[in-house]
Amino acid sequence: GIYACIRSRKYLVPALGILFFAYFSYHVHKEMRFGLLMLPYFAILAAVGIKRVFRQGWAFWAILAVTGIVFASHLPSEWPIPDAREGYLHYIEGETVTGEVLTADPLVNLYSSKAVIPMYYPVFNAGLASKWISYANENYASISYVFLDTCSGGVICNPGEAGCEAKKWELIALLKEKFRTGYYAKQDSCEYWVFEEKKNDSSKV
Repeated sequence: GIYACIRSRKYLVPALGILFFAYFSYHVHKEMRFGLLMLPYFAILAAVGIKRVFRQGWAFWAILAVTGIVFASHLPSEWPIPDAREGYLHYIEGETVTGEVLTADPLVNLYSSKAVIPMYYPVFNAGLASKWISYANENYASISYVFLDTCSGGVICNPGEAGCEAKKWELIALLKEKFRTGYYAKQDSCEYWVFEEKKNDSSKV
């Protein structure tokens, strides 16, 4: 699509893509959901390219053959075993939750019987970490679960912000003190915690 636009001197269409990638690269949180805004643009770009390819029959079949070979060569021999994040996300699936559920990962909402409270909105920084330190310290009795991770979720500090990392680990230390660690896993450089309210009887270990 980009090649077709340049050949036909329609520079505005590829320029929009370059602007998007420049903007997306600037953000610390490079997550798939932010790219959804550009799907209509990519559809237009693909349509321009397909239109040009269909005008040249041999090119269409050549591209189709190469695409099929590349796709077939990258098919996994077996599907991967669920990783640490899977256990993290599914931790309260099927359970009846009475208290609040705080989360650093929006996908937890898919498996919770109760609406979750995001800890990453609008942007995680030292100020937001301080807010949740105060909140957890004052309201821990009404909180059932806290989902926190250092990779896929929203508690990722901007490398250029002073004090954010210290506040993040201060928050984690407080959660370890006020709650029971119901789930912990580490995979590569990512750590996953599920903190749950302390009870006399522990059904999960």
